[in-house]
Amino acid sequence: FMYGRLVELAMKKTAWPAIAGLIGAWFVFSLVSDYLSRLTESAGDALSVRVSNSFIKSFLAHLIRLPFSFHKNQKMGRVMSRLNRAVFDLETIVTEAIFSTLPGLLTAIAILGVLFYVHWLLAGILLVVLALYVAATLWRTQSIITAQKKMHQIYDKSFGDIWEAATNVQPIK
Repeated sequence: FMYGRLVELAMKKTAWPAIAGLIGAWFVFSLVSDYLSRLTESAGDALSVRVSNSFIKSFLAHLIRLPFSFHKNQKMGRVMSRLNRAVFDLETIVTEAIFSTLPGLLTAIAILGVLFYVHWLLAGILLVVLALYVAATLWRTQSIITAQKKMHQIYDKSFGDIWEAATNVQPIK
Protein backbone atom coordinates (compact mmCIF):
# COMPACT_ATOMS: atom_id res chain seq x y z
CA PHE A 1 0.00 0.00 0.00
CA MET A 2 2.67 2.50 1.10
CA TYR A 3 5.07 1.44 -1.64
CA GLY A 4 2.36 1.87 -4.26
CA ARG A 5 1.58 5.36 -2.98
CA LEU A 6 5.26 6.33 -3.17
CA VAL A 7 5.55 5.02 -6.74
CA GLU A 8 2.44 6.97 -7.74
CA LEU A 9 3.89 10.06 -6.10
CA ALA A 10 7.22 9.64 -7.91
CA MET A 11 5.50 9.36 -11.30
CA LYS A 12 4.08 12.86 -11.04
CA LYS A 13 6.41 15.57 -12.30
CA THR A 14 5.31 18.08 -9.67
CA ALA A 15 5.92 15.63 -6.84
CA TRP A 16 9.73 15.93 -6.65
CA PRO A 17 9.68 18.56 -3.88
CA ALA A 18 7.41 16.24 -1.88
CA ILE A 19 9.76 13.30 -2.49
CA ALA A 20 12.75 15.41 -1.42
CA GLY A 21 10.80 16.37 1.71
CA LEU A 22 10.05 12.71 2.45
CA ILE A 23 13.70 11.79 1.99
CA GLY A 24 14.72 14.66 4.27
CA ALA A 25 12.16 13.59 6.87
CA TRP A 26 13.44 10.03 6.64
CA PHE A 27 17.01 11.27 7.13
CA VAL A 28 16.09 13.35 10.18
CA PHE A 29 14.05 10.47 11.60
CA SER A 30 17.03 8.13 11.09
CA LEU A 31 19.36 10.51 12.92
CA VAL A 32 16.95 10.92 15.84
CA SER A 33 16.35 7.17 15.96
CA ASP A 34 20.08 6.45 15.99
CA TYR A 35 20.68 9.03 18.74
CA LEU A 36 17.87 7.61 20.89
CA SER A 37 19.14 4.09 20.30
CA ARG A 38 22.61 5.06 21.50
CA LEU A 39 21.12 6.92 24.46
CA THR A 40 19.04 3.96 25.60
CA GLU A 41 21.98 1.60 25.08
CA SER A 42 24.26 3.71 27.28
CA ALA A 43 21.50 4.06 29.90
CA GLY A 44 21.02 0.29 29.87
CA ASP A 45 24.74 -0.30 30.26
CA ALA A 46 24.97 2.15 33.16
CA LEU A 47 21.99 0.59 34.91
CA SER A 48 23.29 -2.95 34.40
CA VAL A 49 26.67 -2.00 35.87
CA ARG A 50 25.01 -0.48 38.95
CA VAL A 51 22.76 -3.51 39.43
CA SER A 52 25.56 -6.04 38.92
CA ASN A 53 27.91 -4.18 41.30
CA SER A 54 25.23 -4.16 43.96
CA PHE A 55 24.61 -7.87 43.39
CA ILE A 56 28.33 -8.70 43.62
CA LYS A 57 28.72 -6.74 46.86
CA SER A 58 25.74 -8.40 48.52
CA PHE A 59 26.80 -11.85 47.26
CA LEU A 60 30.35 -11.52 48.55
CA ALA A 61 29.12 -10.14 51.89
CA HIS A 62 26.84 -13.18 52.19
CA LEU A 63 29.66 -15.51 51.15
CA ILE A 64 31.93 -14.16 53.88
CA ARG A 65 29.26 -14.70 56.55
CA LEU A 66 28.67 -18.35 55.61
CA PRO A 67 29.83 -20.97 58.11
CA PHE A 68 33.25 -22.55 57.78
CA SER A 69 31.71 -25.89 56.82
CA PHE A 70 30.39 -24.36 53.59
CA HIS A 71 33.84 -23.16 52.58
CA LYS A 72 35.37 -26.51 53.54
CA ASN A 73 32.88 -28.53 51.44
CA GLN A 74 32.47 -26.26 48.42
CA LYS A 75 35.02 -25.44 45.77
CA MET A 76 35.19 -21.67 45.57
CA GLY A 77 35.91 -21.86 41.85
CA ARG A 78 32.46 -23.34 41.26
CA VAL A 79 30.89 -20.67 43.45
CA MET A 80 32.78 -17.92 41.60
CA SER A 81 31.81 -19.43 38.24
CA ARG A 82 28.17 -19.28 39.24
CA LEU A 83 28.63 -15.71 40.42
CA ASN A 84 30.21 -14.71 37.10
CA ARG A 85 27.42 -16.37 35.15
CA ALA A 86 24.75 -14.76 37.35
CA VAL A 87 26.28 -11.31 36.87
CA PHE A 88 26.47 -11.84 33.11
CA ASP A 89 22.85 -13.01 32.99
CA LEU A 90 21.74 -10.07 35.14
CA GLU A 91 23.50 -7.58 32.87
CA THR A 92 22.01 -9.28 29.81
CA ILE A 93 18.50 -9.11 31.27
CA VAL A 94 18.83 -5.41 32.03
CA THR A 95 20.42 -4.38 28.73
CA GLU A 96 18.65 -6.75 26.36
CA ALA A 97 15.23 -7.30 27.89
CA ILE A 98 14.51 -3.87 29.28
CA PHE A 99 16.35 -1.56 26.90
CA SER A 100 16.21 -3.60 23.70
CA THR A 101 13.28 -6.02 23.68
CA LEU A 102 10.74 -3.73 25.34
CA PRO A 103 11.07 -0.91 22.76
CA GLY A 104 10.86 -3.50 19.97
CA LEU A 105 7.72 -4.97 21.50
CA LEU A 106 6.13 -1.54 21.83
CA THR A 107 7.05 -0.80 18.21
CA ALA A 108 5.43 -4.07 17.09
CA ILE A 109 2.25 -3.14 18.97
CA ALA A 110 2.24 0.30 17.32
CA ILE A 111 2.75 -1.28 13.89
CA LEU A 112 -0.08 -3.68 14.62
CA GLY A 113 -2.31 -0.68 15.40
CA VAL A 114 -1.34 1.01 12.13
CA LEU A 115 -2.03 -2.20 10.23
CA PHE A 116 -5.48 -2.45 11.83
CA TYR A 117 -6.09 1.10 10.65
CA VAL A 118 -4.87 0.36 7.08
CA HIS A 119 -6.58 -3.01 6.72
CA TRP A 120 -7.67 -5.59 9.26
CA LEU A 121 -6.40 -8.46 7.07
CA LEU A 122 -2.81 -7.16 7.24
CA ALA A 123 -3.02 -7.08 11.03
CA GLY A 124 -4.44 -10.61 11.04
CA ILE A 125 -1.56 -11.88 8.89
CA LEU A 126 0.96 -10.24 11.22
CA LEU A 127 -0.73 -11.76 14.27
CA VAL A 128 -0.62 -15.25 12.72
CA VAL A 129 3.07 -14.87 11.80
CA LEU A 130 3.90 -13.62 15.30
CA ALA A 131 1.97 -16.49 16.89
CA LEU A 132 3.85 -19.02 14.74
CA TYR A 133 7.17 -17.41 15.65
CA VAL A 134 6.38 -17.53 19.38
CA ALA A 135 5.20 -21.14 19.13
CA ALA A 136 8.36 -22.22 17.27
CA THR A 137 10.53 -20.40 19.80
CA LEU A 138 8.79 -21.95 22.80
CA TRP A 139 8.86 -25.40 21.20
CA ARG A 140 12.68 -25.32 21.03
CA THR A 141 13.25 -23.62 24.39
CA GLN A 142 13.24 -26.73 26.62
CA SER A 143 15.96 -28.52 24.66
CA ILE A 144 18.07 -25.36 24.63
CA ILE A 145 17.68 -24.93 28.41
CA THR A 146 18.62 -28.58 29.03
CA ALA A 147 21.73 -28.23 26.86
CA GLN A 148 22.70 -25.00 28.63
CA LYS A 149 22.36 -26.65 32.07
CA LYS A 150 24.71 -29.45 31.02
CA MET A 151 27.15 -26.93 29.57
CA HIS A 152 27.05 -24.86 32.78
CA GLN A 153 27.70 -27.92 34.95
CA ILE A 154 30.75 -28.87 32.88
CA TYR A 155 31.98 -25.28 32.85
CA ASP A 156 31.47 -24.87 36.62
CA LYS A 157 33.46 -28.04 37.32
CA SER A 158 36.27 -27.06 34.95
CA PHE A 159 36.40 -23.47 36.13
CA GLY A 160 36.22 -24.60 39.76
CA ASP A 161 39.14 -26.99 39.32
CA ILE A 162 41.21 -24.35 37.54
CA TRP A 163 40.37 -21.73 40.20
CA GLU A 164 41.37 -24.09 43.00
CA ALA A 165 44.61 -25.04 41.25
CA ALA A 166 45.56 -21.50 40.24
CA THR A 167 44.85 -19.84 43.59
CA ASN A 168 45.86 -22.87 45.68
CA VAL A 169 43.48 -21.65 48.37
CA GLN A 170 42.65 -24.00 51.22
CA PRO A 171 40.43 -23.23 54.18
CA ILE A 172 42.42 -22.75 57.39
CA LYS A 173 41.13 -24.32 60.59
